[in-house]
Amino acid sequence: MDPLITVSQVHNKIYELPNMYQKILQSVNFYNVLEYVKSLDQLFKDTIVPHFEFEENEIFPVAFVRDELRLARVAAELIQEHGKIMEKLAKLNEANAALAGKPDVQQREKDKLTAFCTEITQELTNHAQREDAEFYPFLKDITFTIK
Repeated sequence: MDPLITVSQVHNKIYELPNMYQKILQSVNFYNVLEYVKSLDQLFKDTIVPHFEFEENEIFPVAFVRDELRLARVAAELIQEHGKIMEKLAKLNEANAALAGKPDVQQREKDKLTAFCTEITQELTNHAQREDAEFYPFLKDITFTIK
């Protein structure tokens, strides 16, 4: 399968996340939010991390090999964004672990966790949109193979 089609399929899933997650978060109680964070983390492990690795190892290097300065700069920035998103996910997991098993957690703590989930999914969506707008259009005429 064309590697850009693979990327596009994952990006389409990412675009659906903020609205879907916002609806889920509005209808769950606090302890379900804790479970939701676990499922968000699992989604990252199963889909987003492999997607980031695929882009970093197979797609973005095309910009560096072809010596396309603007494209290489964008690729480097996108790689940095991957790292920032993963750092936020780690902080979300830390916050989730800190609240797990505490029956006296206040609504504002739930609201903070919910807002952080929304922030991460929105940042991931914005990132995918940036990739689609600033990086992938330059690759449409380039043929390359995946290792």
